[in-house]
Amino acid sequence: METVENTLTWSSSKRPGPDFVLASDGKVMATLRFHGLGSLAIGEYGGNAINLKRGGSLHPYISIRKLDFDTDLATLRMYSALKFLGELEYADGRKLLFKKPERMDMQWSFANPDGRVLCKFTQVAEKQGFAGGFYSVSHSPNDPDPLQLAIIGWYAAAIIQKEQNELIWV
Repeated sequence: METVENTLTWSSSKRPGPDFVLASDGKVMATLRFHGLGSLAIGEYGGNAINLKRGGSLHPYISIRKLDFDTDLATLRMYSALKFLGELEYADGRKLLFKKPERMDMQWSFANPDGRVLCKFTQVAEKQGFAGGFYSVSHSPNDPDPLQLAIIGWYAAAIIQKEQNELIWV
């Protein structure tokens, strides 16, 4: 049985500042800010900052870089036709699955290739955007930082929702 270590909440922000805030009991743990109308965003957590950018059209991916670096820290390749939606591969060779169990289910997760779930998050539509919960389920010293995974996963969910809304309204 999985043990939830941390429960945090993602929320939309319409005031100047980040587009999304991840908080626990009012304390900000991470932020995600989109720049302009494109897909470029900056995620900040625990004194660290990463750039996230969507690329590809037939084979979509998200590149994740440390702020002000030219090489990818990791790449999230999206495979929507498979049971899991994507694979996050770090430059050092570590791989995680980015999964969404059911088409209509709004719960996502990152899991090791052996199926061990590292974290989960849920997405809830709101009038002002969307919000959700983040749960750090399992963590070992070799696993990526859970807050970094929270930002990467939330960014992917935001981009997927944005693209679905554009398809609906085109």
